[in-house]
Amino acid sequence: MTVQEKVTQLVNESRAIHKLSLAASHLGYGDTKTDRWVVENDRMEIAAGGSSSDVRLRKTIPVR
Repeated sequence: MTVQEKVTQLVNESRAIHKLSLAASHLGYGDTKTDRWVVENDRMEIAAGGSSSDVRLRKTIPVR
C-alpha cells in the first residue's frame, strides 16, 4: 500500500511536515486465503521521498 501526500513548494524552498496520522486499518492487506482484510500487529517501514527510487527518509513504526 502506498500513502502519498503531495506538498507543493517553490524551487529552493523546503517545508517540514510535522505529523502524519494513519489509521491502523490503512496499513492492512487483503488476505486471499481467508477473504478478509488483515492488519498485522507488527512493525512497518514508512518511506518518504520524491519517488520510490528517491527515498530520503525511512522510519519504522509499530502497528497497534
